[in-house]
Amino acid sequence: MKTSIWIAAAFSILMAGCGSSGETVVKTPDGTVTASKSGDTMTFKSDEGTATYTQNDAGGGKAVYEGKDGEKSTVETATTRDDKVFQGLLYPGAEDVADSNVMVETPQGQNWVTELKSKDSFATIVAFYEKALPGAQVAKFDNNAVVNHSKDGRIVTVGVSKEEGKDEFSIAISITKVKPETSKG
Repeated sequence: MKTSIWIAAAFSILMAGCGSSGETVVKTPDGTVTASKSGDTMTFKSDEGTATYTQNDAGGGKAVYEGKDGEKSTVETATTRDDKVFQGLLYPGAEDVADSNVMVETPQGQNWVTELKSKDSFATIVAFYEKALPGAQVAKFDNNAVVNHSKDGRIVTVGVSKEEGKDEFSIAISITKVKPETSKG
């Protein structure tokens, strides 16, 4: 989608978030966006595709974009995380960072992200991930580290960074599962 269409959609989100309902049409030099709201669902349509956002009762939401070619992408935010996805990677004793759980699904695969915080030492945290992800590539600099591990279409990236002005570390975990290439024939 072109930038001005996204700007129109963002404007429509503001309009929809302010309690308005019904349908709004926004025309830009790059096209027209039709925004509508029904209950907790907002829908945006243009010549490029359709985007739908639904707020859930738990404080998260789900956005689905379907392009004019029929390909779908999904982004979900949640206040809770599917711990099975992060099995063996959640740092022991770390606290969850509120509203940091995201899942993205595209035709190419899925990606999950979560963030934790810990007051343990930098060396202890990084050592945990080096052990949890044998053979991982590790880059350390100052009080920051990136641990990257890839195996069988699963890519795990862990970022460890010192919280500025705080006596704790942020631990961001990203897991990507790449879908195998489908053979055409």
